[in-house]
Amino acid sequence: RATNAAALMDALQEAFAGVDPRDFFERSAARGLLTGFSQTAAQLLECPQLAARDVFVEMPGTLGGRPWRMPFTTASLTGTPSTYRCSAPALGEHNESLTPEREVAR
Repeated sequence: RATNAAALMDALQEAFAGVDPRDFFERSAARGLLTGFSQTAAQLLECPQLAARDVFVEMPGTLGGRPWRMPFTTASLTGTPSTYRCSAPALGEHNESLTPEREVAR
């Protein structure tokens, strides 16, 4: 493989040129193959698999007063459901309580 790595890479790039990653993933999964692909942040937010697993939760208006979605749980365990108490802190929200002895840039 190492000797022919460049040729293999060229052959794979040619074979997969123009192939939609999600389509390839879904067709492979339907055949029982273990595959995956990289996604952008926008694609992750719209990913049907993550939606089916309830990975994201909509938080109340903590982002400029409007609701927003954040990752909630990536593992669901029987008998130990995930819960959340509050959203992630806003940028700088706890600066003063964490660094009272320092002047915190605002």
